[in-house]
Amino acid sequence: MFSLLSLLLSRSRTSMIAIAVAGIFSGLCNSALLALISQTLGSNQSSLRNMVAGFVALSVGVLVGNIVPELLLARVSRSITAELRIKIGQRILAAPYRRLEVIGKGPVLAALGQDIQAIVNTASKIPGLVVCTTIILGCLGYMAWLSPRGMWLVLPSMALLVVFYAFATRRLVPLWRQERETQDGLYREQQQVLDGIKELKLHGPRRSEFMEHDFAPAVERVRATGLQAANSAALLGGFVHFFTWIVLGVMLFGVFAVSEHDSDATRGYVLSLMYMWGPFRGLLEDVGRWPQVSIALDKLGQLELSLAEPLPDEASANAPLALPPGGRHEVILEDTTYAFGDTESEQSFHVGPIDMALRPGELVFVVGGNGSGKTTMAKLLTGLYTPKTGRLVWNGVPVTDQNREAYRNAFSAIFTDFHLFDHLRGVDPRQLEGRVQEYLRLFELDSKLQVVNGRFSTTSLSTGQRKRLAMVVALLEDKPFYLFDEWAADQDPEFREVFYRRLLPDLAARGKGVVVITHDDRYFHLAHRIIKLEFGKTVVAAAA
Repeated sequence: MFSLLSLLLSRSRTSMIAIAVAGIFSGLCNSALLALISQTLGSNQSSLRNMVAGFVALSVGVLVGNIVPELLLARVSRSITAELRIKIGQRILAAPYRRLEVIGKGPVLAALGQDIQAIVNTASKIPGLVVCTTIILGCLGYMAWLSPRGMWLVLPSMALLVVFYAFATRRLVPLWRQERETQDGLYREQQQVLDGIKELKLHGPRRSEFMEHDFAPAVERVRATGLQAANSAALLGGFVHFFTWIVLGVMLFGVFAVSEHDSDATRGYVLSLMYMWGPFRGLLEDVGRWPQVSIALDKLGQLELSLAEPLPDEASANAPLALPPGGRHEVILEDTTYAFGDTESEQSFHVGPIDMALRPGELVFVVGGNGSGKTTMAKLLTGLYTPKTGRLVWNGVPVTDQNREAYRNAFSAIFTDFHLFDHLRGVDPRQLEGRVQEYLRLFELDSKLQVVNGRFSTTSLSTGQRKRLAMVVALLEDKPFYLFDEWAADQDPEFREVFYRRLLPDLAARGKGVVVITHDDRYFHLAHRIIKLEFGKTVVAAAA
């Protein structure tokens, strides 16, 4: 509860104070209405006109006091929602790439959707909580004014109910936490359905086994834990409902014993108890669910810790690349190794040690069998992976956490699992309009799509066409280094020829350092150097 209030206050203290003031004002108007109704029941005909005017004024006050905090909180909560989502997005972009691979999409999607929505839903109840609290305090004050002796019965009874509800709610927190944990697994399976829809549709037995052994069990775990939490909450709610009426009955009947047959005090107590009992129960139920917000905030906190890496300074990341005195970029992998996993059993596959250099104008082919470590080496070279041992040197300077972001910006890469954005970002398409059309014609895409205001008219293309469009984007970026991971694998012979005999030599002639992961041995003679990997180790590093 306090963590959410701290979050809200840290983002908009003025609005939260205004919400509290408006809620208190509404609660006071509600309490004043109660006192007015109580007085009206015992008043004479002559005073009704003034009471009607007061009733109307207080009703308007209640209306204003209810609307204003709702409007203010709607703005604050939506702003916080947007801020949290942007913050998580920034953390994702700043996180170590391998950490994202380990975390997976499920927990991130759950945090962006379910956890943030839980915070917003609970925050929306804050104005009502303020109003209910003020009504309860106002009613208690009115009852104390009517008969102080009666408070000796009312306050202990309410305190007993609060203690009972707090104790019972604590039993629900582990169930809510368990239910939330199962959501991550369900998000993972849902992601598998979307990512593997083609494979599932084309293989009936696989689809059946996936539904039976993966997807359905994940759904069942969420259902079972959710049902257990819901059943426990229902039992708790039933007992609390029963207990509240018992306590209310004790207080109502006890009032007659302590009011000394004062009809005005008795009437006021009965009206006050009945009037505040709804807000009191609502307050208990809403506050009792605040631990769910703490669970959501904990999950967001865990995600941020998992993605922990200082956010890069945008100015330094986008600054012009520092050049050595000769004015030429150079990248060197010095005795670099990488191992997957954190335990000895998981570190069954190592890449390295690798010693290589990539200089301007060089065309380097990386070859080797499947699983030999080619893509891992590519991720080391581009700065996506941090070496376990050895170092990555850029223009004579070791690559560290302080300059890794700028180093990555020296590369354009097309991996086998590339993503094609529908908008040209990071380049000005207006200045490059002629080159855009030239590249589209080169790859025979000019009849397939258009670029309007920097946006592709479509990206719904074949795999080969999507790769060619990704190449267009990479060429427009005009980076010092290029890396292509099996780019030609999905191309027909015509575009393989364009790629190997025209595009790659042209990039090298323009002073670009180019690394190509390939199996096309008929083009090996075009490379300046060939690096061969076997089981993560360099076995050949020689001129072609």
